[in-house]
Amino acid sequence: MHHVAHQEKEFSEALSTETEALMQNIRMCLGYRQGSGWKKHNLAPGFRALTKIKTPFVSTVGCRFGDTYTNSLNILEYENEVRTILDSLAEKKLKDKQKLTEKQQALKECLTSEDWPRMRLEFGLCMVMWLHITGPLHTVVSRDTSFGTVKAALMECEDKCKMILDGKTVGDVVAELKNQHMSEQARKSLALYEGWLNQSNRHELEALQETMVNGVMNLQKKVDRDVPIISVGTEP
Repeated sequence: MHHVAHQEKEFSEALSTETEALMQNIRMCLGYRQGSGWKKHNLAPGFRALTKIKTPFVSTVGCRFGDTYTNSLNILEYENEVRTILDSLAEKKLKDKQKLTEKQQALKECLTSEDWPRMRLEFGLCMVMWLHITGPLHTVVSRDTSFGTVKAALMECEDKCKMILDGKTVGDVVAELKNQHMSEQARKSLALYEGWLNQSNRHELEALQETMVNGVMNLQKKVDRDVPIISVGTEP
């Protein structure tokens, strides 16, 4: 599973510092498992009260990998609900002459800032890269640990990386994913993301493409390191 965890980490390093900070605030404020120092920021009860479902967001507590994908998927679908929760809590706190915590306030400001559409595109990119590259690898290694099968899956990752580095766009990847099997929630979030891509201007799309390429370059380095190691186990 370390292949999967490291792929997600390597790609995330290409995100802007603002998006990385927002991702951490989402983990701290909305994740359903909280460390002792995070509980004061917890918005999960408010999420459940509003939506009637348990918060689908996760923290890094007890989660080895997949938190970036899971939280990206969910913030795309539930951004309006999260804003509503924060607005209601801020109003309640004001009546009690209190304030949101620093992390809650930072999350609220990000989701209402002019930078949010750009950060939302980056969150969606994390979702797309998981669905396109890392998720299929996870499916393989979670059910079959034979060296040959894992090597083939890693080489498929390598091929997908090369296609992106050779000019495949974010829109191309999204169009390809639409024909693949995925959860209903992922399909819904992917459709939302495609709409935001179509509304983006050339400058925004070029910046997003650069982020994807940089992330894939990071990811490919990890794959290139792993393939020779796996190959040793497949030699007769």
